[in-house]
Amino acid sequence: AVELDGDGLPARPTSEDGFIGECTSVSEGRPLHRRACRWTSYLLVPAALLAIFLERRFAPSSTLRCRTFEICELRLDASELPGLRLDADAFAYEVHATFVRCGTQAGPCLPSQPPSAPPMTVRGFYDGEGQFVVRFSPPQHGWWSFEVRGGGPALVRVGLLLASPAAAHEHGPVRAEAHRFVHADGMEHFSIGTTAYAWWHHAAPTRRATLSTLRGKGRVFNKLRVCIFPKWYAYNHEEPKSGLYPYRRRADGSLDFSAFEPAFWRMLEEQLLELRALGVVADLILFHPYDGGHWGFDCLGGRQAGSYNLSLDTAYLRYAVARLAAYHNVWWSLANEFDLIECKSAGLPDASSTDWGRLWEAEASPTWDALFQTLVSEDPYGRPASIHNAKVLYNHSRPWVSHISLQGHEQWTAELMHGRYGIKPLIWDEVKYEGDIPEGWGSLSGPQAVDRFWWGWSLGVHVGHSETIMQPWVPDDEQVLWWSKGGELRGAAPLRIQWFADYVHSLDVPHLSELEAQSATDTGCGCACSALVAWGEYAFFHLRLDDPPAGKRRAEPKACVLTIPGLPASSQFTVTALNWWQMTKEILVDKANASVTVWVGAFGVRSPRNIELRRVRS
Repeated sequence: AVELDGDGLPARPTSEDGFIGECTSVSEGRPLHRRACRWTSYLLVPAALLAIFLERRFAPSSTLRCRTFEICELRLDASELPGLRLDADAFAYEVHATFVRCGTQAGPCLPSQPPSAPPMTVRGFYDGEGQFVVRFSPPQHGWWSFEVRGGGPALVRVGLLLASPAAAHEHGPVRAEAHRFVHADGMEHFSIGTTAYAWWHHAAPTRRATLSTLRGKGRVFNKLRVCIFPKWYAYNHEEPKSGLYPYRRRADGSLDFSAFEPAFWRMLEEQLLELRALGVVADLILFHPYDGGHWGFDCLGGRQAGSYNLSLDTAYLRYAVARLAAYHNVWWSLANEFDLIECKSAGLPDASSTDWGRLWEAEASPTWDALFQTLVSEDPYGRPASIHNAKVLYNHSRPWVSHISLQGHEQWTAELMHGRYGIKPLIWDEVKYEGDIPEGWGSLSGPQAVDRFWWGWSLGVHVGHSETIMQPWVPDDEQVLWWSKGGELRGAAPLRIQWFADYVHSLDVPHLSELEAQSATDTGCGCACSALVAWGEYAFFHLRLDDPPAGKRRAEPKACVLTIPGLPASSQFTVTALNWWQMTKEILVDKANASVTVWVGAFGVRSPRNIELRRVRS
């Protein structure tokens, strides 16, 4: 048995025990605070380590420890790696580590012991200053053996890792399951996201303000969409104020796409840990079209789709996954508006000729298929992965796509969720934004923005948010709009989205994936209406606010009668009106059965109505 310390980890040996190395464990909630995690001596597990040492040709041996789902790092000096020339191929040099779970927490691995799970291989990466790093996040507690190889088959390190059980508050990474998301411990993850595309490319005060907002007014959001590459786009024509880029700068100021800038990636990792401490998923957008040739990040392989070279994109994906996949709050979005990146558009229909009224789908997308295959093959943890569209949809039935990330095309939601792409969760990641900019995609009113969440809920999907509210007398490119730069939320929607989230989490009805989304057009209300039901227990009817055409006034409030047939005659239901703008509830009918006709009353922008039925429990 292994003696445990106060943290529930194996007790540390004393300095007299004779260490042969040192590792670090990235501690949850402490950005880049690397908790000392010294490799124990042969005395801790003498028989096992000695056997491994003799069996594996006297390669250096070490024992690591960390909690399940945390990150263990193994650092290797360049001098340990055969055939490496730092000045020539540091970022191209291949380092891999294979981890095999082979024992329980009570006892270590033995050389002859069969693995208790399939092996997991992770890629190492160059972190500058002659240091290579291997990161691993154990998905299960217990003992793991590992081997590190460099430059091909050369064995450069072997050892053991002891993963103690996850902390009590840690639910683990999220995975897709049917139409819902669940954590590793089975707890449901109901995604309520927001977007701040380039917030971590800005100065430290703006980054701190963004995190402060996510602790306060924006605490309802548990997913944040953010780009790894900076943006050169409306309201954002400026160089990163962080002063850092994903790639190193040459002496003449140009970017060297063969050499990554470790300082940039360390800054990014600090923010990932901050988000993890807040319980926020970082939905990392790996490519986007908002470059326009300014830096060239969008088209690393050339501007011609027919002759596009994938080698630099592949190297970028490998480096990003090697550094970031071990953070269990990471999701992957291969691209934002993928169909607008013309150099990668081989096989796609011409997006400029399409319209939003038709469902356009990529029949062939060889470039994006290849990039997806690289992404998922490099990620041993299988983090959720999707791709975001403008007008053309990627074929989300591909096995490497975990969920559907949708912009627009809301009218096709039922078809996309139920059969066209298989059974996968669907997120309306972009439904336009609460704001007052001239562009139509950023000029929703507060009520329109909030209505999207109730509308999506009635269809059984998850919904995202963002905000584009201008500050007076500030030039466009100096505007700090949440949608791009983060900072502060100024709109009225987040408070009402919090009320929506509280409502959803309070329901004692089946999981979202077990509720049945139905169209309910024959309501007598003369409006778009949809229903989410668990017959016999609960029904929710959404009366959608109309979006008026550009330049038209919104419709005046109107009253209607909602007829709800087919209720079980043996049960009684309470009928409640939900005014989600005023955040109030009003009981319309105390006890109803068989069928009920409800006078909804006048509803509109300032007094919206959704109708809820709950079975009266005796």
